[in-house]
Amino acid sequence: MHNKNNTIVFNMGSLHGHMLEHPQYNLNTFVSIILSFKADVIFTEVRSEFPGAIEGSIDGGIEQSIIYAIAEHQEIEVVAIDWFNDEHIQKSKEESERASSDLEMKKRIEPLFSLYVDKFKSTSFKELNDDEVQNLVRSIYDGYDQLGYKQSRIRNENICANFKLKIKEYEGKRVLVIFGLDHKYFLDDCAKKLSLSIVDVEDMVVDNHKIDPEIVKLSLRNILESKSTLEERLRNDYYEKSYADRLSTKIKSFDKWYEAVAKL
Repeated sequence: MHNKNNTIVFNMGSLHGHMLEHPQYNLNTFVSIILSFKADVIFTEVRSEFPGAIEGSIDGGIEQSIIYAIAEHQEIEVVAIDWFNDEHIQKSKEESERASSDLEMKKRIEPLFSLYVDKFKSTSFKELNDDEVQNLVRSIYDGYDQLGYKQSRIRNENICANFKLKIKEYEGKRVLVIFGLDHKYFLDDCAKKLSLSIVDVEDMVVDNHKIDPEIVKLSLRNILESKSTLEERLRNDYYEKSYADRLSTKIKSFDKWYEAVAKL
């Protein structure tokens, strides 16, 4: 594809906590791919108004502790481009409750979702990030949208807007974008509209190897700080109750991540 400014982008789909147990796409794979891309900058799934490893790990995926650790070790800039707010969270919850009794939703989406889950559980990094799986994800979310469930699209559109705003600052750079796997197709579409060079997953080198102990050390530090910060905030009623209830279930996850990262 024509690339007017030589900016190179790879949209990398993460499996979040599933990487702790996935048979093929595990934490070693995740870290190895980030390192092999040799990014100048990483755009990550952390809200732009609350950047950093601690806020990112509390608000979103705990892999942010690793992403920011790699960036610190490799001296890579990290840019937070995620988007959601209280209204979006509430409306997403309402949509989820409505979907549970929506027969048309079950008829149309569940067969596609079942196919996706089968692939999600057992296939490789490259297969999960390839066009076949991403087109399946697209079909699922297009179905949601057509049935009146709009919040996923609204979030993706705002993420894309943040991407478009920030990418202007990195002309000619290698940009690694790391979001949950379900966002990849939308981010690929977003980048294509800007005529950027998008790296195909088939061109990525997946070569698991021993991770530098310093990256492990920095990741563990971030995980511990994130957990202790969240615990303190919950004790001090820092969050409104509904959000606090949601985050309180996450405390044990930090321990699982710490144990898994320590083995890298």
